[in-house]
Amino acid sequence: MHLYKLNTNIKIKDNFIIENFINPDFIYIPYYANIKLDNIFINTKINNYKSSISGKIIDIKKGIFNEKYQNVFVIANDFKEKENKKEPKTKVNIDNIKKVLKENNEIKLLNRFTNLDKLDNIVISAINDEINVFNNVYLLKENTRDLLDLIDDLRINTKCKNNYLVIKNDESYIIDECLNLFGTYPLITLTLVEDLYLLGKKEFLLDKLNINGNTLYLTIEELDTINRYLKGLDTTTKLITISDNKTCKVIRAKKYTLISDLIKYAYKDLKYNHIIINGLMTGYEITDSNNYILDDEIKSIHLLQKIPKQNNECINCGLCLKVCPKKVDMINSKNLDKCIDCGLCSFMCPNLVNLRAKIKDDKNE
Repeated sequence: MHLYKLNTNIKIKDNFIIENFINPDFIYIPYYANIKLDNIFINTKINNYKSSISGKIIDIKKGIFNEKYQNVFVIANDFKEKENKKEPKTKVNIDNIKKVLKENNEIKLLNRFTNLDKLDNIVISAINDEINVFNNVYLLKENTRDLLDLIDDLRINTKCKNNYLVIKNDESYIIDECLNLFGTYPLITLTLVEDLYLLGKKEFLLDKLNINGNTLYLTIEELDTINRYLKGLDTTTKLITISDNKTCKVIRAKKYTLISDLIKYAYKDLKYNHIIINGLMTGYEITDSNNYILDDEIKSIHLLQKIPKQNNECINCGLCLKVCPKKVDMINSKNLDKCIDCGLCSFMCPNLVNLRAKIKDDKNE
C-alpha cells in the first residue's frame, strides 16, 4: 500500500506553547427540554451535556451544533468557576474504565474495551493526519508522564506483551521528551513512522507496522479523555488547532463557545474569507461562525484568504485512481462503497476537480 507525504509550510516550533481561551462570555448548549435552574455550576448536566462554566441561563436562541441548526440555551458566564463536587479519582482497571466511559456517554470509546480477552497488542497513536493539525502531539507533550502511566496500567491490566506508542519521526520535540522517560517504561515500545497521510487511521497504521491479532487501538486524544475521567480532572475544555496557513496555534478552549469568539481570540486582526472546519483534506467550509458552536467533534479551524477554484472537467489523467488507497474508480463510478473520504483524489487532481463531492453525489443517485 503506497501512502503519500502531504507538504505543509507549517511546523511546530520548539518552544511548546498551549494558549488558553477559558473565559468566554457565553456558552451554548442544545435545548431539548425546558429546565428550571437558577444557578449553573461547572459540570451541571443540562439535557445530555455538562456545562463548561458557571453562571445562569439567560436566553434560548438558534445555534449550529453537530452541524445542525437547533435551539440552544445561552448561558452567561459569572467568571466564578463554581463547581459541583469534584469527581473522585478512580483506580485504573478495565471495569472502571468501562464505568466512567458509560457514565459520560462515550459509547464509541467504550466499544473499544469490549473484546480484550487474549489481547495481542496495544497501539497508542500520537498521529494527526490532517495538514496543520497538532492536537495529539500537543496533548502528549502537555501530559507525557500521566499518559505513559496510563498506557503502562493498560498493559498490566490486560497482560498485553506488545505495547506501542507511535509518533511521527519528524516530531523531535516530543520524541526527546518520551526518550527521557522511557527507561521507566521498558515494556512500552516507542515506534517512529514516516509522516505519511492516512497513518492516523487504525487500518493503515497497523498495516504499515505489520501488526496483527486482537489490538486495542487508541489515539492520544482518546487516552487523554480516559485519563481525565479516571482522575477527576477538568473535562470542560478541549484542545483545538487554529491555522492561517502561515502560523498555527493550539488552544485549550472551553467547550460550547462560539467559533467566532475563538477565532477573534486567536487571530484578532487577521483578514480571511474562508473558514474550514476539521482539516483541509476532509473538512468542510462554514459561512456562519457567529452561530457555530465548539462541540466535541470539532478538532481544528483553518482560516484562508482564498481557496483553489474548483473545476468540473476531468482530463482522464488517471492520477486519482493511482493514489486512491482503496482503488475506487471515481471516473467510472466503480467501487464507490469502498471510499473512505480521505480526500487524496481531490488533493492530487491536477485539474482541481472536486472528486470527493462527485463520489458523494454518485453514491446518492
